[in-house]
Amino acid sequence: GGVLAALLWASGARFSSGQTAYSVRVAALVAVCGGLLAGAGVPLLAAGSLAVPELGISLGVNAAARVGLCAVNASLLCAVLLAWPGKENSVEQRRATLSALLGISSVSALLGLALVSTDRLAEALALFCTALLVVPVAAFSAQNRRFETKANEVTNIEEESISTDAAQRLAGGLKYLVMSTLATALLVVGSLLLARYPLNLADRGTLQAGVGLLVIGLAIRVGTMPFAASAVDLVRSAPQAAIVALGAVAPAALFVGVQMLAPLRANLDDVSMAGRQVALGLGAIGALLAGIRALASGAEEQRNPAPGSRRATLLAMSIALQLGWALFGVMSGSVVGLAGAVLLALNLALTVPLALVSKDGGPGWAVSGGSLLGLPLTGGFFGTLLIAQAAAQIGGLWLVILLLGSGLVAVAWVRSLGQDGNGETQVAMYFAPGAPVRLLEWALLAAQVGLLAGSLPLAKALGL
Repeated sequence: GGVLAALLWASGARFSSGQTAYSVRVAALVAVCGGLLAGAGVPLLAAGSLAVPELGISLGVNAAARVGLCAVNASLLCAVLLAWPGKENSVEQRRATLSALLGISSVSALLGLALVSTDRLAEALALFCTALLVVPVAAFSAQNRRFETKANEVTNIEEESISTDAAQRLAGGLKYLVMSTLATALLVVGSLLLARYPLNLADRGTLQAGVGLLVIGLAIRVGTMPFAASAVDLVRSAPQAAIVALGAVAPAALFVGVQMLAPLRANLDDVSMAGRQVALGLGAIGALLAGIRALASGAEEQRNPAPGSRRATLLAMSIALQLGWALFGVMSGSVVGLAGAVLLALNLALTVPLALVSKDGGPGWAVSGGSLLGLPLTGGFFGTLLIAQAAAQIGGLWLVILLLGSGLVAVAWVRSLGQDGNGETQVAMYFAPGAPVRLLEWALLAAQVGLLAGSLPLAKALGL
């Protein structure tokens, strides 16, 4: 679908008739959206497994993979619509859109491979390849901001601000790539150690080292605190890249984590109690650190008064908070915790785009904040409730730490209320001119209602 859309988009520039060129562009949009919908819909009908001897791997579709493919492709569909210019565009804008089509479609294909592969090494490498595309997607945001600025004849944007944005995009992309590389190395080494364990069941040290490296690599790859260094930069200066990295890749990594750790549930008794506590602490402490960082966003705004800086920090830490909760659910190993993690991963895929397209203080901004906090009547409520139940069963201290992190982020949200925010104007500049931002906001609000209504039936259907 992405290749067909790219060919149609490139050929549309050759037509002199405006109506013909517009029809070709619409056909390209239908092609790329159809490819993403097929990537989510076809696995719903698939069953069994398939060996791919050329790659040395096998593919299989389970309930978690089906939900994951629907989630990540929904988020990537939002990224495509925000990169799609709704009005006449220049040659540079057409090139930027062409690059966005190929980049987002490639991410969808790689995440599909990661979610349906039954080999841990293939899953880790497919996730790593998606990190290589985040930097180019961040560059698309830069192009769109320049075109939007020119179209609106904004002349009061200083060169210093544009240079700062460029530095933040570069920093965010490089931080994301470095963390992804480190996470991939840990996942690969951990997978190799776990592959050796069945050959020598008496060597529990190999199992413990493999599980330890796997869970640390997963925490880094998901991007929970303190491994969320790139989140603020991407949200602040490259919202499209943030949708891809935080709304699609991070939930996919959570789904992959569920699939990586599921076969190990029978062997968790051989892992030391200290090792289990460290694994659980990665999620709980990550949620607490996200709360502390969010609470410090007000002081950071005084040092960095750039438009949208506090909004970016608050949103990035709210995402990191929910990632911490979801990671705890994955590490808990319980059926309830895993179901909650799947629901929160699905919620992230729908909430991250909603937060990035919403106005400051608008309904979308309020609902996205409540959903990331897991408040009632939002899409993140039931997932948070299930993980809280799992934490209470494991130990009350873990639940206290998780709730403390959520409380600190909630205080940061309350402090931000009533303040004059101009982050909406700043963020909107990174989307393509004429993109259906408001229509997408209302569609994602409706998706929150659907997720709230379908969370418990979906949790039961997963059969984890």
